[in-house]
Amino acid sequence: MVADGPTIVTPTFHPERIGTPHYVTDLVDELDARGVAVEVVTGQPHYPAFERFEGYGRGTRRDVHGRVPVHRMPTVVPRGGKVAWRLASEANFLVQVAWARLRGRLPSSQQVLAVSPGSPLSILAGRLVAGRDGRLVALVHDVAFGLAAATAGPRARRMVGALRRLEVWSLDRADAAAVLSERMADELRAAGVTTPMVEVPLWTTVEVATPIAEVPMVVQYSGNLGRKQGVADLVVLATWLAEHLPAARLVIRGSGSQRGVLERDVVARGLDNVTFEDLVARDQLAAALADCSLHVVPQLPEGAAYAVPSKIFNVLAVGRPVVVTAEPDTPVADLASATPAVVRVAPGDVAAMGRAVRDLLLDDPHRRELGELGRRFVATEATRDAAADRLVGLLAVTGSPPVRTRARRARRVPLRTRR
Repeated sequence: MVADGPTIVTPTFHPERIGTPHYVTDLVDELDARGVAVEVVTGQPHYPAFERFEGYGRGTRRDVHGRVPVHRMPTVVPRGGKVAWRLASEANFLVQVAWARLRGRLPSSQQVLAVSPGSPLSILAGRLVAGRDGRLVALVHDVAFGLAAATAGPRARRMVGALRRLEVWSLDRADAAAVLSERMADELRAAGVTTPMVEVPLWTTVEVATPIAEVPMVVQYSGNLGRKQGVADLVVLATWLAEHLPAARLVIRGSGSQRGVLERDVVARGLDNVTFEDLVARDQLAAALADCSLHVVPQLPEGAAYAVPSKIFNVLAVGRPVVVTAEPDTPVADLASATPAVVRVAPGDVAAMGRAVRDLLLDDPHRRELGELGRRFVATEATRDAAADRLVGLLAVTGSPPVRTRARRARRVPLRTRR
């Protein structure tokens, strides 16, 4: 490992294709393209189906992603993506990183970006890699205690208080934290986090040179089919469309713990307007997302303040409007206020979602206008280059950044380049 280069510590990474690992991989590729000497410490791939990928075992492994060295730790795969199992998986990740450090197989790094997608233990793993003198930045894609409270069963909810205290304590071990929205930062401050936080929004990971033609009367959901996504609403939406707009079809593309549940529900309801498809390779993502007229993104209202559905940005990038469910005063509601291409309806009101979808499908000029407005919005407000600059600045800054610095004002500071 290059001692003076930045190290990304993340439980999930390529070839996992959606959500946090997709964005971390895109960030690593961007830094590598800039000539930055980046390296990755991660686990064995298993997300989002929570099944070990073919060709990957249980032990330590050394890979190369492009020019980037990847150090894979032995991994406990969370059964069904349940909260307790995720904690066990990331506890194992922390233990494996600590063991590798003790054995001298994982040298320290002066710049560490630790990604917190499932629990805050990866931040502590990052602290181990950074040591006492290295700079540690936590990249918070999900607030673990908030999502646990929204998705955990009655027995697991008993752990939420302990998880909250652990997350606050872990984040305060970092020198700075990058969060997806100011509302997420507010939730963390309210929980007791004192580490300076900077907003670094998500970005588009697809490149669209020219507009892609629509597929008429096709509605799409693409991404993780897990509990926090509120995907049970998709089958109810398909039932509503079958009654009120029979010409419309719903394509559900993705993988996750709830896919089998959805497939059985579709069969039980006798729906013939739903098609399930698998995730596509990264170079096919733009075409796959554009293979429809519009997208829908439901989410559980209880977890809306603690996460931002990353799929929205790529949907807008390919020129498709998106109908979302979100309460007011949430990050997604803020996004809907920023661009009319994001149409917000109340969570749980599937009839309102259905009406919004139907109205857009039947109004071609308006739908296409919204799609173009969304594409222009992300082209200026959600770029990979800007996000990488902000994270690079956080990693390189000596001392702590100012509290509540808006992301677009973050200073550009170059990292050491690859020699």
